Amino acid sequence: MASSARTSASPRVSTRTLPQASTPVSPRDSTPVSTQASPQTSMLWWSEWLAQAMESAHAAYVPQNLTQSILRGWTFANNVTINEQNSSSPQAEREIVAQESYGRQLGRVTDALMALIDAQPEAVRNRQSLKEPVRALREMHKKIDRIKEDAADARMARLRADLAWLKLARPDQYAELTGR
Repeated sequence: MASSARTSASPRVSTRTLPQASTPVSPRDSTPVSTQASPQTSMLWWSEWLAQAMESAHAAYVPQNLTQSILRGWTFANNVTINEQNSSSPQAEREIVAQESYGRQLGRVTDALMALIDAQPEAVRNRQSLKEPVRALREMHKKIDRIKEDAADARMARLRADLAWLKLARPDQYAELTGR
């Protein structure tokens, strides 16, 4: 049987030849394995296979329209989006948060509120309607302080480890940094 060019449903003509009876076949996918394939023939075979695979891809798996809004809003902490719908000036908010994070802003508000609560007479602080909200605020404030302390401890541990490494690996830089 003589080798002939195979044609697909499209008008393209393949450069890959049909296997002859004596052509070795790949055990994985039964494709013919050429013993004399040139790099050009291999590339043409690959590009034809890729084109056919792309043509036969199921339309449900390939989006027909890709659109994405670019910088329409921004997301804070993976759950708060700031955009034109919920802010009169998203750009101003971006600039504010760049200098004073929401955490820092809330921390200062909480500290001021705690100071105001503590400045109230005991009779006001002990009102039944204020006990639970004030208790919850104090508890949250304590948790936040513990988190900050733990984070500072972790930074100190990293700093100590970095200095120990610097002392061993680069003693000149360690001496310059520490003045020793």
